[in-house]
Amino acid sequence: MATNEIVIRVPVSKLKPNPWGLEVGPPLADEDYETLRLSIERDDVQMPLIAWRRGKHLIVLSGSNRLRIAKELRLRTVPVIVRKFADEHAAKMFAVSDNLARRQMTTGQRAYLAYQYQQLLAVGRGRRTELCSNLNKVNSWGQASEKAGVSAGSVSAMKTIMESGNEEVLQSVLNGNRTLHAAVYALRTNGHAEKPSRLTRDQRQARTDSTTLIRGDCRKELKKLDSASVDAVITDPPYPCIDRAYGRMTEAAWHEMMRTVVLECRRVLKPKGSAVFILQPNSEKIGKMRPWIYEFVAWACREWNLVQDAYWWAINTLPLGGRDVGLMRRSVKWLVWLGSPDCYRNQDKVLWDVSNCTATLQWEDRFRRRIGGHPSGHSVRWQQMAAASLERGGCTPYNLLPCSAAATRAEHYGHPATTPYAVADWWCKYVLPPGGVLLDPFVGSGTTLAAGLDNGASRGIGIDKEAKYLKMAAKRVEGR
Repeated sequence: MATNEIVIRVPVSKLKPNPWGLEVGPPLADEDYETLRLSIERDDVQMPLIAWRRGKHLIVLSGSNRLRIAKELRLRTVPVIVRKFADEHAAKMFAVSDNLARRQMTTGQRAYLAYQYQQLLAVGRGRRTELCSNLNKVNSWGQASEKAGVSAGSVSAMKTIMESGNEEVLQSVLNGNRTLHAAVYALRTNGHAEKPSRLTRDQRQARTDSTTLIRGDCRKELKKLDSASVDAVITDPPYPCIDRAYGRMTEAAWHEMMRTVVLECRRVLKPKGSAVFILQPNSEKIGKMRPWIYEFVAWACREWNLVQDAYWWAINTLPLGGRDVGLMRRSVKWLVWLGSPDCYRNQDKVLWDVSNCTATLQWEDRFRRRIGGHPSGHSVRWQQMAAASLERGGCTPYNLLPCSAAATRAEHYGHPATTPYAVADWWCKYVLPPGGVLLDPFVGSGTTLAAGLDNGASRGIGIDKEAKYLKMAAKRVEGR
């Protein structure tokens, strides 16, 4: 904040979020959002929002999450810095520049903003705006990439994607499911950059016919399903002590619900089937964790069987501000995998590719030397590891799955708590046999069922209490 800028208290009702969609960075995860909410509830909004006056309204250019939480907490006023811009074009340029400075983003997301930044500057050449006079002038792709903190090659790759008009490939980069250069390779291997073909009417109907969506409390509805009729359960249940449109549960109520759900899922699963519950720890207040998830895992391990400890690492979790926090950012969710020790899994489908760089080093070592001296006393023959990876088609994945928490518009349809498609897709590949039946007792927007059908499920079953979420799931499953 410049020393000559004045912070004023502004009524929340006079502030409007910016309408341009230039905040490309991933949304806050549930726990991060709750931590920020607790911080604001305790200490008020500490970092001022930045706004631009347009007519009677103040358009927020920086601080959308703080504004949303202020509205939820019904704060009357928040600290704001009001900046003057010559026109909307200059305000947009500031929004992009501020987004680059403040957001933790992937290379693809930064390259996207660099592209947008260059485009705005191209429009503004010859115009004497406040931003153009105050910021470093960017008049080439190379300088735009420097502003964004990415290589010129990354911006060039994004330019290729943008000019292709392929929205599916673009979204796969923005949500962190595909690297820039993998996206460009995908475009080039098709022979030409064309928009992906849409599902035919018959294909959409076939997906709908293969899906059963049930409205009701899953504790009751699960009892109506036949025993040993499901091959895999993959679900992202609601968490306790989190405010959502569908309500807030105490820890005791959550345990009562989940114990019924787990036992019913075990009953409906086939002997080789398994269940994956996606859960994230949360805190009562800053510095004090709630115990529910640890109690649940211990109970499930004793009552059934924990096949392996597995976790999802949201690689785009944002750092949080505020006073006296002093904690690490929360970026890991538990993938509580329950089933028999010999439950079905297809590791070949989830092997990781060996990068060209790593493969080169490993092949070089094949002819040079034997690596040793590990702290554990073990030695490693990299050439044997490389040969094994090449022979089997990839590397064994870790039990910590790196995946962006960002969701595309097609994935959530406005649902407040979504599961990224990449997470659902990975588990469908791993634990759902070909032609198997997939169950999601907390179906939400239907991402898990869509991933199951994409991976060859013969049938998907989803349960939810909210009719509006079942409508979202129906669209998602159909491929719209």
